[in-house]
Amino acid sequence: MRYLNAGNIGGSHAMIYCIPLDSATEEFYASVARAAGLPMEQVLRDALFKLAGELSLEALARRSRNQTARGGSE
Repeated sequence: MRYLNAGNIGGSHAMIYCIPLDSATEEFYASVARAAGLPMEQVLRDALFKLAGELSLEALARRSRNQTARGGSE
């Protein structure tokens, strides 16, 4: 398993995380990066950002459904 270091993001201060990738995952994101003409680090950042947005929307929808079921709002 290799670790990918995201590096500096756009010259600004950013936290750096190392993410373990199995070989199949690494090859998948590498092929997406090649097809898009982007660095693999950018493709991974974009994928994580999109996932975070989707998970946030799901959490908000779940919260809304729970409030509606209880008949209240916060």
